[in-house]
Amino acid sequence: MKKLIVNADDYGYTSNISRGIRDSFTKGILTSTSAIMNFGAPIDDIYVAMEETPGLAIGVHLNLYKGKPVAPVEKVKTLVNDDGMMLGKQGVVDHALIFDIEDMEIECRAQIDAFLSTGCKLDHINTHGIDSICFSTEAWGLFLKLSQEYNCATRVPINWGLFPEGGELYYQQFGLTKDQVVAKYEEQMNMLEESGVFHADRFGIPVVYEQSPKGMVEYLKALPDGLTEYACHAGYSDAELAKFSTVTDERDRAVEILISPVVRKAIEENDIILTTHTKEYELFRIG
Repeated sequence: MKKLIVNADDYGYTSNISRGIRDSFTKGILTSTSAIMNFGAPIDDIYVAMEETPGLAIGVHLNLYKGKPVAPVEKVKTLVNDDGMMLGKQGVVDHALIFDIEDMEIECRAQIDAFLSTGCKLDHINTHGIDSICFSTEAWGLFLKLSQEYNCATRVPINWGLFPEGGELYYQQFGLTKDQVVAKYEEQMNMLEESGVFHADRFGIPVVYEQSPKGMVEYLKALPDGLTEYACHAGYSDAELAKFSTVTDERDRAVEILISPVVRKAIEENDIILTTHTKEYELFRIG
């Protein structure tokens, strides 16, 4: 049986990003989204989703590198610069493996608790901008602990060692070799299995915005049995987004793909069941 979670990262980044994500759910194949809690007006946008798209599953996109922390700055000093802002992509490249674990936990909890203050059910947690493979073993253990405590799913690590071109460009910026990436992937997968945290069987590289409806159809035709999470960056770009994100017009393209009739038809023709982490976790629990 083929089951597919189609998730859009960055809900709450801007109001137009959130609107594009909701449209991708109501008009297309999107099933869930991950809210970024320290940018834009995520609380307001979550309330809108609860009102307009109650079937849209929402998780938290833990952000440890961009913007202002949700927790008081004085409690997360290793995560911020002298201006009280997170360190940015280059700062994380330099520090991701040595963040103070207590500071990380305080900020992660602050973001999750801000989400839960809306009354919305937590579908999952994952990380923004920095894949889990680039964090320390201790940090991955923290993410798993939070998933256990908040009783939600988490995202499967990506084995960037399987992607020699784009993969190398990604993990080398963190000073990691291919052998180290493969070893970290195996370690994190072992920890994930031992933790009992619910997760998909596999995670698709988030490149839907680089494709076309035709490309997405080919992806769906090749989808293996089991539960797959496919992530993308859907949304409507605008001048506000361009101030702090390099992923702009590609988001509009992702919406077009997700609402394409040919993509919906491919879902039906290939007997793919669209689902969410929460639905599958509930089925798993009842056996």
